[in-house]
Amino acid sequence: MINKTLSQKGSTHIVIIVILVIALLGTLGFVFWQNFINKSTPQINNDTSKTDNKQQENTNKDTQKSNRLTLNDWGVTFTVSASLASTEIKYEAKGVDSYVFTTSRIQALGGECTKSPFGDTVNLTRSTEKPIAVPDGELLNESPVNGYYYVLSAPISSCSSLDSNQQTVHQVNPIETSDRDALNATLKTLSAK
Repeated sequence: MINKTLSQKGSTHIVIIVILVIALLGTLGFVFWQNFINKSTPQINNDTSKTDNKQQENTNKDTQKSNRLTLNDWGVTFTVSASLASTEIKYEAKGVDSYVFTTSRIQALGGECTKSPFGDTVNLTRSTEKPIAVPDGELLNESPVNGYYYVLSAPISSCSSLDSNQQTVHQVNPIETSDRDALNATLKTLSAK
């Protein structure tokens, strides 16, 4: 009788230990899954954007703060459209008197949206002479700002509608359309810094 009772206690202890080990492994597995496997926002390494950002910082020391975009080398600033708050405005100087603009959302569409000139969703150029006519763009200022007249334009083709041969094959992606409109609205707020 005593042996049977000790045997039952030993079996009970083994069952309890097995249950505790299973619970511990389950808890550790859950913690591992939560911290390492189930990331809610995956980190994507995008070498192109890092290069663009470094080039932008190194050449112009321009800033895009919460609601302002400033081109220090031109001495102008813009009020960023609220619809661009959830994306990064990307821009690059194309010579002394021209900048091209796009957004990270448009570039994420891939294909032609990452290439020049179609990846350059909006172009801003400046000139000391007031243009007589602007057939493919819009004059932003009737009087010089910092001695320049500024023209806003965009490529004729939409990058999200082109294939690799630059043939129109798709309907324009609404992301490109809305971000292009928001970039246009932002750049139309041009003012001296």
